[in-house]
Amino acid sequence: MIDVEALRDHRARAQWDNWMKDIRTELYQIVYEKPIYPKNLYLNRVPMKHSEYREKVIKRQIALMHERGIWKKPER
Repeated sequence: MIDVEALRDHRARAQWDNWMKDIRTELYQIVYEKPIYPKNLYLNRVPMKHSEYREKVIKRQIALMHERGIWKKPER
């Protein structure tokens, strides 16, 4: 048995997430219609520390995926 709700919860809270490698090809079009990842992130600044990146980039990406219906938000 697969606990889909647990998978959704993990995906929403994962510390390090490379979700693009797991996405089905037909969803790429949806993902790229409106940007999710900020472009030129390090054009004028040094790379972020892990905690800052999690707060400013990853959490925002997860929220946008939930808002746009690309990922289903966990019910818990």
